[in-house]
Amino acid sequence: MALIKCPKCESEVSDTEKICPNCKIVLRENSKRPIIFLFVVISIFIIILLSVSFYMSNTKGMPKDMDTDTYNLGVSALSITDDFIDTKITLSEAQAKLESITSSLDQLYVTNKNKITLSVKADVTSISTSLKSSSTYKYTSSTVTEKRNLLAREIYKDLR
Repeated sequence: MALIKCPKCESEVSDTEKICPNCKIVLRENSKRPIIFLFVVISIFIIILLSVSFYMSNTKGMPKDMDTDTYNLGVSALSITDDFIDTKITLSEAQAKLESITSSLDQLYVTNKNKITLSVKADVTSISTSLKSSSTYKYTSSTVTEKRNLLAREIYKDLR
């Protein structure tokens, strides 16, 4: 504890006193402004940090030379393949969904003539073909996993 001078009566007062005992002037307010200010600053910093990380995560996901539709269809094919590998969907469900994606990629390629669309379609077709030609789940799982990883490399190539 130190002694300070009262700004009004200039008597010596403890620095812990809120009010001067002589002239009753308020020496310091019991203010929560610094705490509120700190809370606001930290909150703004967190919001900015979250916004930047959200922006960065969205912009890095899709390869530069791939259109949004191709990317979304490729990601859907990965999800379907993962669901099949994790036995969340049956073989026939996976085949039907992948056939639909292959058809959509076909139509998309006719429209955009993008070689990446053709490459993604080839990967999805390869997965679908592996599903059709297999007779045992173990064989299907390892082969499909390999084909799935090829598709994932194509879809997420700019993240490496």
